[in-house]
Amino acid sequence: MTEQQKLLLKLIKSAITGQSFDIPENANIDALITLSKRQKIENMLFYGLITCGYNVNSAKLSSFNNIVIKNVYIDQKQIFILAKLTELLKANNVDFCVLKGSKLKKLYPKSDMRSMVDIDILVKKEQYEPIKPLISKLGLVEKEESLHELIWEFQNFQVEFHKSLIPSNNKDFYGFFGDGWSIAKKTSEKSCEYSMSVDDEFVFLVCHIAKHMRDTGIGIKYFVDLWLYMNAYDLNEEYLKEKFDELKLYEFYQNIREMLLVWFDGKPSNEKTDYITDNIFGGLVFGSNENHILSTGLVASKSGNGFSGRVVNFFNLMFPDLRHMKLKYPVLEKAPILLPFTYPIRWCEAVFVRKGTIKKYSDELNMQSAENIKDYEEKLKYIGLQYNFDDKE
Repeated sequence: MTEQQKLLLKLIKSAITGQSFDIPENANIDALITLSKRQKIENMLFYGLITCGYNVNSAKLSSFNNIVIKNVYIDQKQIFILAKLTELLKANNVDFCVLKGSKLKKLYPKSDMRSMVDIDILVKKEQYEPIKPLISKLGLVEKEESLHELIWEFQNFQVEFHKSLIPSNNKDFYGFFGDGWSIAKKTSEKSCEYSMSVDDEFVFLVCHIAKHMRDTGIGIKYFVDLWLYMNAYDLNEEYLKEKFDELKLYEFYQNIREMLLVWFDGKPSNEKTDYITDNIFGGLVFGSNENHILSTGLVASKSGNGFSGRVVNFFNLMFPDLRHMKLKYPVLEKAPILLPFTYPIRWCEAVFVRKGTIKKYSDELNMQSAENIKDYEEKLKYIGLQYNFDDKE
């Protein structure tokens, strides 16, 4: 681990625990601020600096302070939106389960330490449709439907109603969780609000991290979540091992647990924990585009049709499925039979209007060489991850 990585992690720990230390005089605070922006952990760093007596009111930190204040506003707005939505769901007896960041904020001393991209709520599709007009009345605007989410916006804030915990294209993880309702239990007999047990929720959080790490990468805050969670609850390690074995994630879980001991509990680092740390610190909050391109090629190569990942992805780029084409050509919502006729239109637009798109796709396909994809697969295996799709077809 680098000294800069160690310093940031010590400041995060100070923010959470209130324990101060002397910040080295030669500390590069500007570099830490830049990293915190990439990782969306500005407020964690801010409170850590305050705890350790750093002068956050200096003129050179004014723009950073503005970001912190904005994050406080976003946090309070998200809490407000969530309260309104859960009130609506309860009033209409709609089963729901609040997921991820909105649940995890309570583990932090200040809720704004835990930034969120969006609000995540698991709902049942058959109950969701009737309340769409009521959601609109709250001021939310319906945007699009992904594989596992129904996405709305409220004044630039995003809400995702989940149809399932994990996207169905993650065949191994989706095969384990299904839509999620088998592990979500009512909070009380008469309530329509559900939650997972602490052990099942932890399994889901680790699985969510694993999904992102093998697809693109994932940021620091999600591992801080795990550290706080493990310290907040008495987890059943025997149960966790059983579930992680089923998911083929036990080695990965052991590796990140070891890394967290290095990050926050003083355990010496080793080659593997340093490797994982470097990958987490080196990306954005949701990894890198290069990882996404290589993972797409790797998944395509495991499709079982005998073609290389590059060939499969070339076909997918030329002929996107109906769900993706609907986003560009809304007419397909009412007339999906027109799908074959929209492909030539799309190709002509790419050739004559969006020439940069062709180069972008060409560069991506060139990156998806068999050698690069194999190298990416080996890097995932090194940290205990792989796409276990072969037995899920």
